[in-house]
Amino acid sequence: MHPFTRSKARLIGVVLLAATVLTGCNVNLRSNQLDTARAVVTGLIPSEQRRLQREAEQYAWLFKFNDMEFVVYPVQASGRAITFANGSGLRIFWDGDTVHTIENMPGAFGRYIAGLDGERRWYERRGYEPLWVDCPPKREWQLLAERKGWRQECRGEFRGRPVRTMHNVETDAEGRVRLIEMTLWPTVPPASLRPIGAKVRV
Repeated sequence: MHPFTRSKARLIGVVLLAATVLTGCNVNLRSNQLDTARAVVTGLIPSEQRRLQREAEQYAWLFKFNDMEFVVYPVQASGRAITFANGSGLRIFWDGDTVHTIENMPGAFGRYIAGLDGERRWYERRGYEPLWVDCPPKREWQLLAERKGWRQECRGEFRGRPVRTMHNVETDAEGRVRLIEMTLWPTVPPASLRPIGAKVRV
């Protein structure tokens, strides 16, 4: 069973909805979800509203990419797969190995998808042909008992030039994720996703 349970995911989903209403952010949710969140939040006294916001902050993760930073929250879990989202509509899908889809990223990057096919990884973004790279087996590493994980470096070619991509997952002594690093596109530095709250290890 995934350490981040479905019940906890549903809880933070409700917290995220409430926090969205409290902060006035726009999010792409069904109208009945927003109506439910509004009804819940409207009936709360200010101290209870603040408690919900504090609860949401305890589950926060920080997503960094291309000089941008976004606070996101795990809102759905299935097996090792986790969906992260925030009140602005950004959604990040991680399958336990790869960040395979990012939706509603601000700027020109657009919708992003990626995947692993045998010993090859592929990356696709708006306006470009899919990029394929060849990957050796993942290499396990350990610095301390509470700092270990796996890393994979892949090689390919982009517009006639050799490129490298990198994927790295760091866990603690109990196997809970401390850091996810990944190349989203070879012409920009790797992105990262790390827990910053007190209750977010998965």
